[in-house]
Amino acid sequence: MMETNDPRGLSPASRTLTPGSRTGAYSEGSRLESRLSILALLAPTSPGNSPPHNLGYSLPTGAISSGTPNSHLDHTLPSQHHQDDGAGAGNKGAKLQALLPRPSEQLPPPRAAPPSTARSSGIAVPRRIATIVACENCRAKRTKCDGARPKCSRCVRLGTDCEYDAGPDETRSIARKRKYDEMKSDLSDMQELYEYLRSRPLQEVAEVISRIRSNQDPCKVLRLVRDGDLLLQASAMGRKGLESGVEDVVAKLDDTAYRQSPLKLSATPWTEVAGNGVVSELVSIFFDVEQPFAMTFVDRHCFLADMFSGQVDSVRFCSPALVNAICAMGAFTSPTAKAIDQTRGGSVRERFYNEAKRQLDLEHGKVSLATVMTLYCLFLCSSEAGIDRAGAFYRVSASEMYKKLRLGSEFPAWVEKSGPGQREKCRRAVSRAAWGLFCVESISAFVYIQPALIPPPTLPRIFDNNREDTAAAEGESYDVMLDAECSLSKLLYEVMSYNLANADRLGKEGDIAARLSFYRKLLEWEAPRREPPTRGLYGLCQCLFLESYFSIVVIALFRPLTPLTPLLLPDGTDPSTLVISHCNAMVSRTREMRSSYPREYSEGCIGTLYFFYVVSISLVALLDREASARDSFVESCRYFHLVTRNFPVGPALLRGLQALALETGVRLPVECESFFAEAKLANENFRDVPVSYVIPTTGAGGGNESGGTPGRNGGGGLELGNLIEKWSSTMSI
Repeated sequence: MMETNDPRGLSPASRTLTPGSRTGAYSEGSRLESRLSILALLAPTSPGNSPPHNLGYSLPTGAISSGTPNSHLDHTLPSQHHQDDGAGAGNKGAKLQALLPRPSEQLPPPRAAPPSTARSSGIAVPRRIATIVACENCRAKRTKCDGARPKCSRCVRLGTDCEYDAGPDETRSIARKRKYDEMKSDLSDMQELYEYLRSRPLQEVAEVISRIRSNQDPCKVLRLVRDGDLLLQASAMGRKGLESGVEDVVAKLDDTAYRQSPLKLSATPWTEVAGNGVVSELVSIFFDVEQPFAMTFVDRHCFLADMFSGQVDSVRFCSPALVNAICAMGAFTSPTAKAIDQTRGGSVRERFYNEAKRQLDLEHGKVSLATVMTLYCLFLCSSEAGIDRAGAFYRVSASEMYKKLRLGSEFPAWVEKSGPGQREKCRRAVSRAAWGLFCVESISAFVYIQPALIPPPTLPRIFDNNREDTAAAEGESYDVMLDAECSLSKLLYEVMSYNLANADRLGKEGDIAARLSFYRKLLEWEAPRREPPTRGLYGLCQCLFLESYFSIVVIALFRPLTPLTPLLLPDGTDPSTLVISHCNAMVSRTREMRSSYPREYSEGCIGTLYFFYVVSISLVALLDREASARDSFVESCRYFHLVTRNFPVGPALLRGLQALALETGVRLPVECESFFAEAKLANENFRDVPVSYVIPTTGAGGGNESGGTPGRNGGGGLELGNLIEKWSSTMSI
């Protein structure tokens, strides 16, 4: 008989007996072989010794006899083979028959094929796919479930309902965590709604209850509550609007806005997007909230005078494109704009933004001061909307047109041709535009880790105070706040230019000396005397912003040194300690703002977003090293979460910080986990996030703060959007 390999792993030696007498050999060998055969058949299977219907089994080729064509179908018991062989054994050693797999007739047939197919085929059954989560019925009966959706095979066969407590691609533990987070969020929302019902006047409570009883989505009702009293007014009007029409509701909202607005402006001929009331409110927000720090380049007096004139073709400081861009900026925090969005649908802000772009196209590349200001407003609007990568074009175009006009070095010819009564006003307005654009470009360039695209102007600083709607008499008013901001912007430009040109000698003795020289120069800057709060964010808030801006210049100077531990400055100060102390100082200033300007703080503006962004990005790498960095970082994340309802860039910043922590291996504070979990982006998969802020890279060689071109990673760090996409799979869990 031909010897075969044993599929249960018995060696040839264990299957051979010592020759003896014919009878003895047969008798002794027969008994031993029978025992081995029975033991082999009764032995429990193991992963490497599985019967054919188990996962991963394949028949060993040595067990198939090449002498008989159909030998692989022969499942005769080994004892029967031995009886045929034993008579002719003679004096040769008796050999045991190779142990074959248990006959298929004694095994349950494979589930995927009828018994006859399993018996007639010697081919192994394919590996069964493991089911991640069984349905509720199969779990209760403790039976196998194939996990088919929407109904598993067993439930289809029995005609019963089939339900799963987890998604098709998630485990039960992940599903439990997801449901827990959803319930936690719902509980928080309901507690907030309850607190509103408990504390507000009965008239407002009745309006909310009416909404709830009309089977409205409770989350939608809560959004109305969060957006303020005006939204409740809009909803009350909305019921009457079912009869009079949506546009009647919008008209009433517009009338209310006009009565309450500090400015009374006419929308025509500048825009057709909204009425006089909405335009008046949005322009007022722009001047009172955004201009005190970031948007200083628009001269309030000349702009309003041109807008009041209605002469579209002859004015210099106003244009349809600029009016629409300014309204788009104000719409981020406008309660009337949100009420109209709820009533009519869509987005007032996006309509103004798109109309500004359309008007810009109609100018066919016209080079003018109003166009430069429009371009920069569109860039900042896109930045607040979380799409600055798309808006980078406007920033670059604005800087190029600025240089074509030579705004930084000379007054335009038309200024000198103005009448005697207008010449000085125009000179002051152009001076404000030249220096204000340089300041906002310096502020913006820092988030891309590069010097401003506009060099410091050489025009004299002759701008007057810009906080009142009407200009003061000549010589009676000077904007000391803008003058102080210009001085800081010049220092920031010098520091960022130095960082770009001297990245290769970072941390060396000459580099430390140069940075200390900059620092001494910076300490000579005098902060304006603090003033009491006035209209909008002028006065005290301007002082707080400027003190925070001073800290940003210090951070720009010493942040590149923070990875070079244990490098110390000559006085023994650790650069990391210096950076953290100024980050904490900035957060302290914002707390003062919250105390004096609670509504403006909670609504948000460019200034607060900017300061908290610099704080958070600067502190991420220091969280594991310095305990003093923790509180300010948590405060920054809390603020981004707070203003998310107004500024779409908020969730992107939170996800960017989370991705940066994953990139650098830093453990984030547990207090921030809920802020990150609730940060929802327009693209739920975090793919292709259009935020191109540049994050400084850190390493053994120090922080690389030599940024590249706008909207591109020029080697100075990582783009925030790219970092979010890189870690998208981890953050989406």
